This record gives sequence, C-alpha cells and structure tokens, in this order.
Amino acid sequence: MKPTTEMIWPVSNYTDKIHTGIKATFLTRPWLSFTIPQLRQYLERGWPWLANPTKHQAEVLDKIVKCGIQELVQLGNVKKVTSKVSVEPQWQATATVAESGMTNVTSEDEVATNELARKMATRRALGRKTLRRLNA
Repeated sequence: MKPTTEMIWPVSNYTDKIHTGIKATFLTRPWLSFTIPQLRQYLERGWPWLANPTKHQAEVLDKIVKCGIQELVQLGNVKKVTSKVSVEPQWQATATVAESGMTNVTSEDEVATNELARKMATRRALGRKTLRRLNA
C-alpha cells in the first residue's frame, strides 16, 4: 500500500469510503434519482477531505463514483433511469423506481443474475465481458 502522502487523498482506504457513501446516499434517499455530479456534491459535503478538489482529484472522484454506481447496478440495488425531462444519465434505488415515474433503462445484462456473479461483484464492479461470462 502506498504511503498516504502519495495517495490522491491523504486518507487510507478512500475508495471503499466513497463507495460506502454512495451506497448510503441511495439507501437514505431512495425516492431521488442522482447524476454523477449530484452524488459528488453529497460526498463532498459529507467528507471535508473531498471538498475543493483539484482537477485531477475531481476526475478520479468521478471515476470512483462511476465504478461505485456500476457495482450497485450489478448487485441489483440501483437502476439506471430516465424521464422525459432528464438529459444526463441518472440512477435511483431499485425499490422506488416503479413509484417514482422514472423509466428503468437498466438491461438484464448489466445485473449479476447468479450467486457467483453476485459474489464477484460484491467487492468491486465487474467488466461487461466478465459479467456476461459469469451470468452464462
């Protein structure tokens, strides 16, 4: 493991903390749909070390958020949604998509369907080819 002085943020295990924050955001606000910049704002408010990121830190944070969302989609906890007024990609907690008026655009190919695929996706998001192979 790198020393904290060489990390993007001087906090150990920051990727897992960010992924936990994303999951908590969807669990505590299941009726809302989120874009990546909106999730970033929630995370930046929750942890002072994420506030005022440099350009590089903002890019890395966006990638970590995308990966965290992908993991939640693969586990079936979050769905990609759209509406007549949405322009950007949005995600919402699976439990409330039906009542929210949003349209689910998550395909079955994006969700882990068997136990092995779910187990592999629990720790980190899987690539499309790997997920397809595990679901077969």
